[in-house]
Amino acid sequence: MSSLDIYQYISMIRINKLSLLRLNEMADTLTGTAMESRTYQRGDTLFKEDTHAKGVFYIESGTILLTSTQETGTEVVIRVISSNNFIGFLSVIQKTKSNSTAIALQDNCRVRFISKALFLAALEDNRFVQGFTKILCALIMSHEKEALQFKTKNVSARLAMVLVALNDAYKKSAMDAFPIIDLKKKYLASLIGAAPETTSRQLAELEKEGFIELHIKGIKLKDKVQLQTLSDANI
Repeated sequence: MSSLDIYQYISMIRINKLSLLRLNEMADTLTGTAMESRTYQRGDTLFKEDTHAKGVFYIESGTILLTSTQETGTEVVIRVISSNNFIGFLSVIQKTKSNSTAIALQDNCRVRFISKALFLAALEDNRFVQGFTKILCALIMSHEKEALQFKTKNVSARLAMVLVALNDAYKKSAMDAFPIIDLKKKYLASLIGAAPETTSRQLAELEKEGFIELHIKGIKLKDKVQLQTLSDANI
């Protein structure tokens, strides 16, 4: 991550937190609105695909997986969401059913649930809208950048890129530099756009190179610098 990327990342965390603070202020003053703290354990579902949203979620800590089911019945991963991010807001804004399912990837994921009434009221508030517009623009730019990068990388580089991102998403503290990434193989394969068999071969190769360790519980990075170099070199 470049110094500019780091600055933008820190800036977006600040905007997200300020947006949450404004929602909290509005919840205290508006009748019929609500914001509540919730805790989810690994495998718990926050919301399901093809259902009407009851509200929006703000991830305070932990990691959330967003999946979607294709017409063929195949479950694909949309993305992995780490802390200090909003999810589930598009279906509330568009007043449609959710196009994804959100699943907790870790135990004790702390989430703020923002009722639909509160979020829709916030969209009429200039202070909130100014910040949230920046959030939406940043998300669009991030998705476009990731899509372009993936198109120009081979499978090995895509895997290295995803593993580095997952390592950062799974970290619970600065002391936990290399957490166990216990993501199911089918989800990892979906993230990098490869078959599970190909993903297994690539993981074995990375372990042979000494970049990762494969455990029964999951994957642990050993050399993040080399993985980052691998992801950057194959463009």
